This record gives sequence, C-alpha cells and structure tokens, in this order.
Amino acid sequence: MIRSFRENLALKIISLATAMMIWSYAISERTATPSRQVVAEVVAVGEPPRGIDVEMRTKTVLVEVSGPRAQLEAIADGSVKAIVDLSTARPGARTLRVIRFVPPPEAPAVTFPPQTRSVEATIRSVIRKRVRIVAEIAGQPPAGSRYSVPKIEPMWADVEGSREAIEKVALLIVRPDVKATGFSGQVLADPVDRQGVTVPGVKVDPPTAHVQIDVLDIDQERLVVVSPVLKGSPAPPYTIDAVVCTPSLVTVFGAPRAIAALESLRTAPVDVEGLKTNTVRRVALELPAGVRLRGSSETVEVNIRLRDSSRPTQ
Repeated sequence: MIRSFRENLALKIISLATAMMIWSYAISERTATPSRQVVAEVVAVGEPPRGIDVEMRTKTVLVEVSGPRAQLEAIADGSVKAIVDLSTARPGARTLRVIRFVPPPEAPAVTFPPQTRSVEATIRSVIRKRVRIVAEIAGQPPAGSRYSVPKIEPMWADVEGSREAIEKVALLIVRPDVKATGFSGQVLADPVDRQGVTVPGVKVDPPTAHVQIDVLDIDQERLVVVSPVLKGSPAPPYTIDAVVCTPSLVTVFGAPRAIAALESLRTAPVDVEGLKTNTVRRVALELPAGVRLRGSSETVEVNIRLRDSSRPTQ
C-alpha cells in the first residue's frame, strides 16, 4: 500500500496544490466586493466666506464606487454627486476638497472607498462698494407728452468683485422698455464704467431695481382774466360802483386739457357785507386742479369802490 502511495507522488502533490489554488480563488471571487470608477458631477453647497469669490473650474471628477455588481452597472455618468463646500474656500487656494459623495437613488447600497478627491477652482479676494442707480430711457415719448422723472427703488446697490473690476464701476444703469402708457416693473441693473461700457465679473446686490415712469402731458401756458367774487351787499344807500383787481391778468400753466377749459380765474369770495367806504382786500386765487400760476404769488388785490345811490349821479 505504501508502495502504491509513493507511485507518482510528485504528480499527486502538484494536483493537490492546484486544487487548493482553484478553491482559494473561487472563495475570494465569491466574497470580494466589485468596484468601478464613475464620473461624478460636482455640486457646490454653502456660501464662500465674506470677501471671497469662488469660480468652479471643474464640473466632474472621477470617483471609485464599490457595491453590488447590479447596482454598479446601473450607475450612469453624472448620477453620483461630488459635494464641495464653498465655505471652506480660502484666498490663494487653487482647489476645493470633495467632502462627500452622494449615490444615485438607483444604487442605494453602493459605498465609496476612502479616497481624496479635489476640484479646481479660482478663489480670489473681492471688495464691495455702493453705487447709485440711474435710468436710461431709449426713444421719445408720444407727441405732446413727456416722461416723468424715473422713480427707482432702491436708488443704490452694492457691487462686488475683484478690486480691478470694482474700481472701474461708475454707475448702475437700468434700461426700462418704456411704452406709450409708461412703465412699472423690475429691471436688471447693469454695472458700467465712465464710458457706459459694461464691466464684466461684477456681482450686483440686489440685482434688480423697481422702476416707474409715467407719461405726462406737456404743460401749456395761457393768459387769463382775474374774476373777483363778491359776497354780501354794502350798507344802504351804498352800492358797488367798480371792482378792480391788481393784477387783472395772470399767466397760468398746466395740463393742456385743464388750461383749455379755463376762461378766467376766480378769486376767493370777498365779503362786502355792510361796507360804507371804498376798500382794498388781498385775497387768494382759486386754482383748479392741474393748474398753477407762473410766479410765486397766488393772491391779488381787489379794490372795491362804492357809490352813494342817494346822491344824484354827476
């Protein structure tokens, strides 16, 4: 028996070693976790520290993923998210580290072996300054009308960017599309230099302003007669002989419709009840809506002259 065991001993040892190697390989294949590299989309979260601007230069990054083979094969490029925290940005750095990876819904069981990934970014210090907002209106109003002074809210906004860019900004321009009926709405504010050219790389806060522009009639002028208004009666036997206003003519201006309908300008009522002598009163003029006087004074002198009706007329 021993003799038969020794026969072809070398071949038997080789066969045993081969069988053990095959068994070990099969066990390792059964228990090993498959992995593959996929393209992950870079997603930025958080806000950069105050005074720092971050421009992401990398949109995707390669990442190693492990897990069930079926789920690995279901992962499409870009479905894994590589999360980058902008709050970790520091001036002078050229990269941002990926803080975590998020698997897609179709592969919930996959994991990400320890690995360091970073993305390229431009990180620079920025400055801010406050700039006035002005409106620029293209075109002309309809004939016989004019645009009102634009109402802009807010009238100032902050601009932020590199020192070189911010030093060029002179104004923020809003360009509303004004129609024949006027304009009211939000308009983007454009940072421009002294020549009116847009300065690139500048962030505006807030980015829009509310602009209101009305279309108004052009004021017209007209010379009208002052018409005195009397209230009451002089004491008998006196009667009104004459009423003279100084000035007797005044220049009014305002909306065309209001001016066209105005034949004369009345005074406030002058009380003559019980008068026995000639009297001069200074009274205000009654201005209709939309009508103004050319000049600072809105009063006139009313000279009331009486006549004694008991005496014969000269």
